[in-house]
Amino acid sequence: MPDRFRDHRNELTRRIGSGAIAVVPASTEQIRNNDVHHEFRQDSDFHYLTGFHEPDAVAVFTPGHDDGDFHLFVRPRDREMETWTGYRTGTEGAKTQFSADNAYEISEFSEVLPRLMLGRDTLFYRLGNQHHDAQMTELVGKSRSIRERYGRSAPIAIHDVASILADMRLRKSTAELDSLRAACE
Repeated sequence: MPDRFRDHRNELTRRIGSGAIAVVPASTEQIRNNDVHHEFRQDSDFHYLTGFHEPDAVAVFTPGHDDGDFHLFVRPRDREMETWTGYRTGTEGAKTQFSADNAYEISEFSEVLPRLMLGRDTLFYRLGNQHHDAQMTELVGKSRSIRERYGRSAPIAIHDVASILADMRLRKSTAELDSLRAACE
């Protein structure tokens, strides 16, 4: 994996700080008719931070967390589905190919995220995602309800991660400029 994704993640975690958590979902597949999907296009911010091309994933950033800074929730490997839809990276591939400190199956998101929120006062998340907003609201509430049991804080503020990412994406590294030049040629 190119170092630029790691560099982007490091810059994001530096900007949000150790008292925060950022959640950036991937795009979901869109059905065109019955069982035919539109051609998949990854969410630009998610791709900018991870380089991960599969749908239905979520990246979580927890600067200075004991379990690591970068957590990736992905679809599980499924040989039968892979026959029809192509290879899936799975949790092991998320760690080895995409440098996630921890990787979980997406089905574990509701269980793991509230624990990752503990000790974090601020949540960075872009509201307006019809596939994730209700779940995120529920999970913030869940983290607040378990905080007393663990004696740790939970997010009391939600900030839009898009403003940070837009500023980061505006300033291009030398490698990114080289890629843009090559694409233009």
